Amino acid sequence: MREDASPLSNHAAALDALLFVRDPFRKVTVPELFAAPGFDRNARVMLFVRNLELNPGENPNLAVIVRMIDMNNQVFEVFAEDFRAVQNTDLMQVVFRLPNSIATGNCNLIIRAHGRFSNVATIQIAP
Repeated sequence: MREDASPLSNHAAALDALLFVRDPFRKVTVPELFAAPGFDRNARVMLFVRNLELNPGENPNLAVIVRMIDMNNQVFEVFAEDFRAVQNTDLMQVVFRLPNSIATGNCNLIIRAHGRFSNVATIQIAP
C-alpha cells in the first residue's frame, strides 16, 4: 500500500477515484450537478495494495475494511465499496468513501481482511 517513490515516508499509493488526482483529498469531490439522488458527494479514495485476496465468491463490501486514524486520533472503519485486480500487475484496487467527520491533515490507513492487516500508510485530507 506504500508508494516507495513518494517524498513522504509511508505515503499510500492512492488517487481520488473520480478525479484521478493524488492527495490531499477533499472530503467532498462529487459536484452537486453530478450527484445522483440519494448518492452522497463524499470523495472516494482508490488505494493500490499487494497480497490481498478474497475467497471465491466472497463479497468485498463485507470482507475488506479500511481503518483510518485521523489527526485527532479518531478511528473510522469503512467497508470497501469496490475491490478488483489491476490488470497485468500484482496489485489490487480498493475503493472506499471518506467519512464526513474525518479531520484535515495526515490520516493513517490500514486495510483489514480475514483477520490480517496491511502495513500502515498515510494519506492527506484537505480542509
